Amino acid sequence: MPITAEDNNKRPITVMLDNHPDARMQAGLRDADMVFEMVVEGTYTRYMALFHSNHSDNIGPIRSARKYFVDRMLEYDAIYTHFGSSSEAEAYIAQNGYEDIDGMIVGSNTIWRDNSTGKIAPHNAYSNYDSLKNYADAAGYPEDTDVQGFAFNQKVEVLNGEKADTVSVSYFSDNNSKFDFQEDTQTYTYIKDGMEQVDENDQLPLKIRNIIIQTVNYYPNPNFDGILSQDNIGEGEGYLISNGEYLPITWQKIDKSSQTLYFYNGEKIKLNPGQTWVLLASANTVVTIE
Repeated sequence: MPITAEDNNKRPITVMLDNHPDARMQAGLRDADMVFEMVVEGTYTRYMALFHSNHSDNIGPIRSARKYFVDRMLEYDAIYTHFGSSSEAEAYIAQNGYEDIDGMIVGSNTIWRDNSTGKIAPHNAYSNYDSLKNYADAAGYPEDTDVQGFAFNQKVEVLNGEKADTVSVSYFSDNNSKFDFQEDTQTYTYIKDGMEQVDENDQLPLKIRNIIIQTVNYYPNPNFDGILSQDNIGEGEGYLISNGEYLPITWQKIDKSSQTLYFYNGEKIKLNPGQTWVLLASANTVVTIE
C-alpha cells in the first residue's frame, strides 16, 4: 500500500511463526506485508512474516529458525526474529553475523510466553513490533536499507490470465492450504486444513491480495540429521495469483546475495497493492487452480 519514502527506507523485521496445529491461530498475520510459507520437518510448514509498512501490537507464536528462511530474509536486508534454531541455522547466523532477535537469548520484555492464549510451550511465545524494534535499536542494528522489493501497481489491475477463484496447495495429505477469492474485496481468504484462518488479534479472516507459488527442491540435509535443505538458487517455475486470475511464471535467483526474481513472458512481474503470500512448494506438492 502507499508509503512515504522515509518509511520505505526502514528495514523490515521478519518473524518466524509457528504453524503446528496446536499453534493456530497466529497473531499479527494481517499486519504483515508479506508471508512466506515453507516446509519444515515431518509434514509441517512454518511461516515467516515480514513487517515493513504495517506494525502489529501482538505477534506469535514465534518459533525456531531454519537456514532457508534466513536466506529469504536476507533478500530484504531484514532483522530476523526467531525462538531458537536448528543447529545448521544457529551456526549460519553466528558465522555470518546476521542481525537477529532470538527468544532463547533476549529477555522476557522482548519475547515472552503468553499463557492467556490457552496454548502451551513451545507454541506460546509472543512479542510485538515495538518490543522488537526497541531491541534492534538497543543492539545498534542499522535502521535503514536501500534494498528494493517488488514493483507494485498503483491500483488493483487484472492479470489477463486464467480463472483462479480457488487455489489449493496440498503439501501432504494432512497439510493443505486453500485460498478462496472474494469478489467484494478483491482478496483471498485462507483455509488451512479445512478451517478458515483468522488473525488471533481480531478473529477476522485474512485478506490476501497476491499469492506466489514457487516450486523448489527440498531434500534431507546431508550434514544435520532430521532437518531439510532447500535448493533456492537457480531457476524454476510457479504461479502468480491475484484478483481471481493466475499466470504461469518463472523464478530466478543467481546467488546467495541476490533477490529471487519472478518473470512472466520475460518481464518482471508487478504486484497489486496489498498483502502478498509466497508459498515455497516442492515438485511433489499438488497445486490445483480453478
